[in-house]
Order: sequence, then C-alpha cells, then structure tokens
Amino acid sequence: MSTTHEARDRGGRGGLDRARDRGGRGGLDRARDRGGGGLDRARDRGGGGLDRARDRGGGGLDRARDRGGFYLDGDPALGAVVVRSTLLDRVPGVTHGFATRRGGARGGGGGVGGELDFGARASAAARRENRRRLALRLGVEPGRVFTVRQVHGARIVDVEAVARREAVAAQEADGVISQLAATAVGVLTADCVPVLLAERRGRAVAAVHAGWRGLAAGILGAAVARFEELGVAPRDLVAAIGPCIGVEAYEVGEEVAEAFADLDEREDERGDEREAGGEAGGEADDSVVRRVGRAKPHVALAAAAARLLARAGVRQVARSEHCTAREEALFHSHRRDASFGRQLSVIGRLCSSPGR
Repeated sequence: MSTTHEARDRGGRGGLDRARDRGGRGGLDRARDRGGGGLDRARDRGGGGLDRARDRGGGGLDRARDRGGFYLDGDPALGAVVVRSTLLDRVPGVTHGFATRRGGARGGGGGVGGELDFGARASAAARRENRRRLALRLGVEPGRVFTVRQVHGARIVDVEAVARREAVAAQEADGVISQLAATAVGVLTADCVPVLLAERRGRAVAAVHAGWRGLAAGILGAAVARFEELGVAPRDLVAAIGPCIGVEAYEVGEEVAEAFADLDEREDERGDEREAGGEAGGEADDSVVRRVGRAKPHVALAAAAARLLARAGVRQVARSEHCTAREEALFHSHRRDASFGRQLSVIGRLCSSPGR
C-alpha cells in the first residue's frame, strides 16, 4: 500500500452516507443446506490438540488476548494460526478466523513450518494446501469456502444467487454474503480491513474487504443493506474488524484524508460509534484522520470501519488492535514489504444453527 493506495477517490465522498434499507424480507427462509453434513464432520474431534493447540514457547500464542477481545488460536507446528474474536465466538452455529502468516505449507506439500500465504506470490499448490489447513482449523470443507475477485469497490455477492464456487470466484466484488448452511465466505487482505459479520443467531454471514476506496465508496453500508434484504435488521448484526494496517503506519496523501473528513466532522456520531465498539480497545484519540505531530496525515482505517458500521446501525462491533505493517512475524503487509502476500479471513455457517 504505497503510492498505489494513495490514488484519488474519483467516486466522490457521497458513498459514506449511502447505507440503504432495501426492506426485503423472507430471504432467510430460503436458506438451504446444499453442503450436506460435511462441515460438521470436518472438525478434528479425534485430536483435540489441533482444535485448541497452544504455542507455549512461541511468544504469546497461548490464546493471547489483545485489548479488543481478540486472541491468537493455533499451533504453527500443527496447522494454521488464526486471530479470533470473542464477540463472534458467541454467535451460535458460526465459525470464523482471521488468518495470520503462521502455520502454512512448506513448499506446497504436507510439511510443517511454512508460511500461510494466500496471495499470488505463493504457488498454486501452496495456496491449495494453505486453504485446506485454514479450512481444517475452522472446521469447514475447503470446497465450501467462497471468495470473489476483489476490486476495491462496494459490490456484495450473494453466494446463493450464484451457486457454483467457480462462478462466485469470478465475480468482481469486495464482499460475500451467505445464508447457506455448511458454507463459508472469505476475503483476502494484507493491509486493508477485513470485516466479518454475522446475524446474532447465526442465520447469515458475510466477509468484507474494505480498503480506503471501498470504505469511502460505502462497502460496509452496502453489506448491511444486503443483510436487510435478507430480513436481518442492523441491530441484529455482530461485526468483527480484523487485523489491518494501524494508524501510525498508514501515512496518506491529502486526497485520501479528504475522503474521510466527514467522519470526524460529525461529532454527534462519536458516542454511537464508541457504544458500537464496546468490545474494541479504546484509544485516547479515536479520530479517523490524524494530523497532530505528523508531517502528513494518517488515517485510522479500523476506526473508520467502526464509525461506518455504527452509522449503518450496527451496534455490536469488536475491533482488533493488531497492525499488519508493524507485526511482521504474524502478518503480511503490502506497505511494509511491497509484496503480494495475503491473509484470508473466513466466516461460515455450520450445518445447522439455533434460530433458523
């Protein structure tokens, strides 16, 4: 995320206010279990060590919690290490995880100690194996994890409307939503913001890739609107804002800062955002655009995401304090490395969930 991420937002600022209530109903009743019982069977019930593995010698992977209600889960010697949200943990029938770079395939094979990378620099064999490892970690079938072709826009794709995995993967979008059982959705990020959302009873889930362009274009409001089309009110949503580039590492040009100026100008929303982010770690300065003591403006993308979710009516939001640019041992970062290494963040419905 260097000069590429400081390109101008030619779409204007209006997207920040476009959370829509399309009012559709009944979509949840159409959810079908096309995946069979495989999702529940994918859990490692016979080897509980994988499901709750700890790295007691590796500097804090013993379910270490940060101030935002997130924790690291997994052992890189056994499989993928992920960041989890305690807020999403409480949603029945839902599994989730924000992948780190630890616990991947070595050379694309079955060896341990490799890098968990889902980006273009990894070989096709390594990406397949890493997807398999992440799916196993989360208890999902690898073939039932749906992603899209991300373009830094504001389009959300409904898995049920497209059906085939290959067809979903070809869609140009930056969010994926599903109400299908035994189905998971995911997005790729390096420094951009991964946001995972779920209906509080586990009846529908979504994954959103939110870079600065997508945030300014209204991607989070669009995601909430898609839930509303399925009969889910914003107040019934739970959202987790995953690891992304932190404000101290995200220096931007004036054009990017201007795209978010509206979020800091509307002071009446700050109290609502803090309530929405009740599980998030609070900073003394929670503004989105920060200039004091800096040669150039910096933007807090996670704070922007939290503010936009609050504006769209989502009241239960958790925000990770992990910084992808500064935590090199845990995360890929485009701005830090100028590479194509990527994390994959996934959320899925199990075969059945209460309240359906």
